[in-house]
Amino acid sequence: MDLVTGSRPSCALAFLTLTVASMIVSVAACVGASPTSQEPPSEEQRLTTAPVVAIPSPGIQATATPKPGGWRTNLDKYVVDPEIVGPGLPRDSIPPIYNAKFESTSDADLWLDDEDLVGVMTNGGETKIYPYPILFWHEVVNDRIGNTPVLVTYCPLCDTVIAFDRRVEGEELVFGVSGKLRHKNLIMWDHRTESWWQQITGEALVGDLAGEKLEFLPLRTLPWGEAGRSIDDALVLSRESTQDERLSGFYAVKPCPTEYPDEGLLWTGGPTSETLGSHARVVGLSLPKAVAYPVLELARLRVVNDVVGTQPVVLIYSAEPCVGTVPGLGAVIVDAAALYMPIVDGLMLSFYLEGDRVLDRETGSSWNAAGAAVNGPLKGRQLDALPHTIAFWAPWVAFHPETEIRLMEW
Repeated sequence: MDLVTGSRPSCALAFLTLTVASMIVSVAACVGASPTSQEPPSEEQRLTTAPVVAIPSPGIQATATPKPGGWRTNLDKYVVDPEIVGPGLPRDSIPPIYNAKFESTSDADLWLDDEDLVGVMTNGGETKIYPYPILFWHEVVNDRIGNTPVLVTYCPLCDTVIAFDRRVEGEELVFGVSGKLRHKNLIMWDHRTESWWQQITGEALVGDLAGEKLEFLPLRTLPWGEAGRSIDDALVLSRESTQDERLSGFYAVKPCPTEYPDEGLLWTGGPTSETLGSHARVVGLSLPKAVAYPVLELARLRVVNDVVGTQPVVLIYSAEPCVGTVPGLGAVIVDAAALYMPIVDGLMLSFYLEGDRVLDRETGSSWNAAGAAVNGPLKGRQLDALPHTIAFWAPWVAFHPETEIRLMEW
């Protein structure tokens, strides 16, 4: 859709009237084992214990303070009609993180279980790990990795963990949680212009920056057991990052994304295909064309060599999926996989499965789902990740309607 400036149409669309209750029930449906006897927090607890505005750190300064009762967003500049976006929760009622604190993998291992999902990001020789049990309660983390200002985001309704460069035209932005949704996907806001940004596309929808796009950065979704053991020098987002002690106790609630018992809470009438249901999890990417790999097919194949456009890729399925509990369903397994560029020192690699091991044909080295060679001539080498996300099929195809589904015929 072309950028529009001027008067807004008077039509009011009630496209997103998702209630707070259904949102909270949906994202809290899958709860992993807790080291304490604490019950999962109720909708009322989550909303009343979350501060309206998180306190920014000295290194990442907020440039705007939310004003009760209104936005300073320029509603006359947009690529999506503002009336389609929202209403939703009050902004930052799900508190973003500005003052991110980190701990060692050994310290994090004291509270993270092997089956907990985490987002792993490497940049400028530095690796940071963002646990889902923290991202679930904050959704937006403003941070830096190396010299790059980064934005790590999570939308529980779409199961999308996505990282971006926080700079637009060379200027660093700070982001919060708008409380609004579009196609049930998180919409962020920046503190400088209060423009509204779509998480799954990284595009500003409404405001002075409408039409601008954030640069995607590679982030891998892995179980802690695989990431924590294979990346010893990584830093892990700490539970002390919250500015409100009342939230810290909620980190014992370890949600893992899965199909929900009542699909009426999500995607009723949403897009599906003949082969995939709305809640099927896919690895999605666009390089430049959009493709999606069903995670259940990856579980069957374990490793996939492919080419998207002119870009060779390899997908490696995680052997240690997240295990959680869903009321009424019992134990469920949530698979994870990551996508890499299959090149090391200019050598193009092709991968295959031998028993339980993923090997490359060129050197016979053995590789894990974290993209690291664990044995053989290339031991210690690391594949570079490519920007991708694991998502529910319905939100992915809603924003990428021309997606080609791969693997179904393999």
